[in-house]
This record gives sequence, structure tokens and C-alpha cells, in this order.
Amino acid sequence: MRGVGTSGAVEYRCWPSYSQQGCLLSVHGAKEAAHICNSHSQCNSFTLTGQKTWTGHVLASFKSNFSHLVPDETSEVYVKKSPSS
Repeated sequence: MRGVGTSGAVEYRCWPSYSQQGCLLSVHGAKEAAHICNSHSQCNSFTLTGQKTWTGHVLASFKSNFSHLVPDETSEVYVKKSPSS
């Protein structure tokens, strides 16, 4: 979902994160971020923040949960699909 961010997010820590409070990694794009999220069992969503590193990589914030979406022109939120019953 483009143009939105998350609020009330439940963070988890990962290494090597740009944030000590959560999991903020530099990625080439959504495809790499999805691969990372799928490899973290606690990851249920990620946000491409619109911020970039000095090398041009996008910063992605990985979350285990969030309460709602908020308008944010510079962000994109991706949510994992639930497995079908």
C-alpha cells in the first residue's frame, strides 16, 4: 500500500539494524525486503520508509504487528498474507 505508514507498531530487534529499538535495514527494494521478512519468523509486515542510505539503498522497517495505517506520502507498507486454513 503506497502513501501510508504504520502506527502502534510492535517492533522486534534484528542485526545489523540501523535502530537499536527495532529492525531497520537497508535494502535494494521491496523484493529484497520481502525475502528478509519471510526469513524472520516474527516479521508480519515491513515499511519502505522513503529514506535512503548514502549508497542509495532504501531503509526498510520490519514489524511483528501494528494497530493501524496512517497517511505518509513517502512510505509503502507491505503485509504478509496469512496462510489459508
